Formats: sequence, C-alpha cells, structure tokens
Amino acid sequence: MRSDFENEIWEGPLIAVHPLFALLDQWKSKLTTFSLDTLFDESQVESLYDHVKAMDNLTQLSLGFIMTSQRPLPNRLARLERLAIESTEAHSGLLQDLNPACTHLWMDNSVPITASHLREWFRVKPGLFAQLTRLRVYQLSTIDAMDLLCKHVSTALCHLEVWFCTMVRIAAF
Repeated sequence: MRSDFENEIWEGPLIAVHPLFALLDQWKSKLTTFSLDTLFDESQVESLYDHVKAMDNLTQLSLGFIMTSQRPLPNRLARLERLAIESTEAHSGLLQDLNPACTHLWMDNSVPITASHLREWFRVKPGLFAQLTRLRVYQLSTIDAMDLLCKHVSTALCHLEVWFCTMVRIAAF
C-alpha cells in the first residue's frame, strides 16, 4: 500500500509540485545536474524556473515538455555545459544566452525543424554548433536541413543523432 505522499505525487496526471520544490530548496546549492521530464502544470512553470535560477552549481539541465514560447528558459543558461530540452516550439531565443562553452545540445522538438529554423539558430548563436561534441536534433524536416546542419557542426563532433519527421531517401552517387 502506498502512502498519501506517494499517491499525491504519482497517481495524478500532473506532478505535485510542493514536494518537488521542497526537495529543490534543500538541494539547490549542491545540484550540478537537474533533469525533469514529467507533465507539469503550466501555472507552476515560473516557480520551477525560480528554483532552477537558485541552483548556483548547475551545469547540466534537461527539461521535458515544459518549454513553450511564453515561458523562456531561466537565465542560468550562461553556465550550462549540457542542455537537453523537449519542446513544442523551434526555440532559437534560448540559444542566445547559452554558455559559449556548451558541448552537449539535445533538442527534441514536436514541430519539424526546417532549414530556415537552423539558419535562425546559426544567426542567433554563431559558432555554437561548431564547438559541440554531442548534438541531437529530433524532427528535422528534410535532407537539405541535414546538409545545412552538417556544414555548421564541429569536426570534434563525436555524437550526432538526427531523427527526421518523415522518411527521407538518401541517394548514393
């Protein structure tokens, strides 16, 4: 039999934020990595970001489907070495504040990422993709977008994971 605390957190469609925030308050000065991938009440996103902002040692951040265009990432991006997000938008704005020394970027999008999105990403943060050692982009739209991406990634890239939103035929020459 589960306790009331467990029932409160796990049995509803959304996470109960008060126990989570209590833990984050306790650990905020110690956390270097924070990963949250769960359904989250939109009304609590700003409070979550306030908790993330208080994590002084945070260098790795992974957020599931919390991202929306109305809720930008907190200003802790400047020191992140690794960022992973799942989003319903093709966020270019979040890249401008990202640490220039970021080496890992995972962007899982539920919207197709086009060559035009990529050009905007490259414009907003010139040089970011050339320094990455690990990159994951989900929902790339075309092979042309893949070609553009490959022209901007680093020769030091040791992990590239790209998922296309449709089947793509690659012809051998």
